[in-house]
Amino acid sequence: MTIEVAGMAGTGIGTEMRALYRGPQTLDQSGGKGSPELHKAFTDFVGQTFFGELLKQMRATVGKPAYMHGGMGEDIFQSQLDQVLVERITDSSAATFSDPMYRLMMAPRS
Repeated sequence: MTIEVAGMAGTGIGTEMRALYRGPQTLDQSGGKGSPELHKAFTDFVGQTFFGELLKQMRATVGKPAYMHGGMGEDIFQSQLDQVLVERITDSSAATFSDPMYRLMMAPRS
């Protein structure tokens, strides 16, 4: 079973989730807790999706300056800088809101 992540084709996030989720055998059947790799992938996916959209919307509200704009080169490298910023923000603070979501997702259901 694979998970397809819509709209995340070039980011590697969907590939990471597909590599770590191999179906029900990945989950620990005693208590409904998942593997550490699944938890890390979940945290990375949630954090990068959330912070990526947040940064994208922030950039959309700010126009290009009249002077001192780098042109096409700045546009290209700005997206690379944004990706690095998203990864670092995710590493530092994504667990604060992804951990409760992960616990809810892995909670045993009747």
